[in-house]
Amino acid sequence: MGDMDLAFTPVPSGIGMAPMDVDREVASTEGLSAAQKAAIIVRMVKSGGGKLDLGSLSGIAQTKLAREYVELGRVEDDILDAVTHELEAQISRGGIDFPSTIASALDDLESQVDSELLQKLRDRYGVMVSQNPWPEVTEKTDEVLGALLINEHPTVIASILSKLPADKASSLIKILPDEASAAATFSISEVEFASTYTVDLIGSAILAGCPKPKVGAFDEEPVDIIAGILNASAASQRDAMLENLTEISAEFGALVREAIFTFADISLRLDVTAVPIIVRAVPNDDLITALAAAQVEMGHVVEFILENMSGRMADQLREEIADAGEIGEEAGEAAMMAVTKTIGLLKEQGELEYIARTPDDEEGEGEA
Repeated sequence: MGDMDLAFTPVPSGIGMAPMDVDREVASTEGLSAAQKAAIIVRMVKSGGGKLDLGSLSGIAQTKLAREYVELGRVEDDILDAVTHELEAQISRGGIDFPSTIASALDDLESQVDSELLQKLRDRYGVMVSQNPWPEVTEKTDEVLGALLINEHPTVIASILSKLPADKASSLIKILPDEASAAATFSISEVEFASTYTVDLIGSAILAGCPKPKVGAFDEEPVDIIAGILNASAASQRDAMLENLTEISAEFGALVREAIFTFADISLRLDVTAVPIIVRAVPNDDLITALAAAQVEMGHVVEFILENMSGRMADQLREEIADAGEIGEEAGEAAMMAVTKTIGLLKEQGELEYIARTPDDEEGEGEA
């Protein structure tokens, strides 16, 4: 439709543009610019309650259209008919044009196909994501970005710093070597007129270099999954499974063993400051039952807990343990697992930390 970078798509019926009578004589559109015709079409569609997506037009085209839209005033019916007739003639030529570049074609598929598949296609064709990369770049940690920027040219670093919030940029400057920080800071004055396209390519390249998030069906690592299963298993079953696992792979078995936390580990892998936290969090009945059941084979755990609380509370617990009498194996094991489960939750919440296991621990611990 002339000298304007515009492409129209068929307009659905019922939005204010009645089909033309092909035998009807219409006025000429001669003298109307492409921008004026476009503005007329946009207004006709809007008047009928419809909407056209003009965001894909170039900035120049959008500016021309907007200017004509506010200046046209009133357009008579014969001109409306003529513009509509010309549009219908263009549409009726048939055929369909696909995007002219791979990048724009893949952008068209955004939200239409699986995001992982789309990323694989972009990787295969070497296409950078065209949308604004900077919000995602900003979310990356200073350590991740710093490791990527340390070997970059100062102008590249300057471009990135210029697109980040001031506090984020300041944090990055602090962790970069002094020489790199100084050069990049000076280079900010040299990237003022860099194109948006170029700077966004830099942002996309930085994102591509960031460690990829784990994508899979399972949220936890295999070691943690197995450790969770073994923690919830009876002591005899856990020991047998761990022994078999270690025979298959001594290295993997050691990792699982390190991740497991049993009742016997309380005195070996917790600081004394953790005891009051545990005593407050574990239901009293479970604590009494677990301590009573552990007296014979894990007396060191019982004493570790009782010695690291107030004397009055320790005396009260000793009385309750004595009153509990002999505890059955099943009830005792269930109570111990309730205690270690609570300890695990406290660790996840950051209330306490485990102390690394030592070789001596392997020899000195009893069953849990």
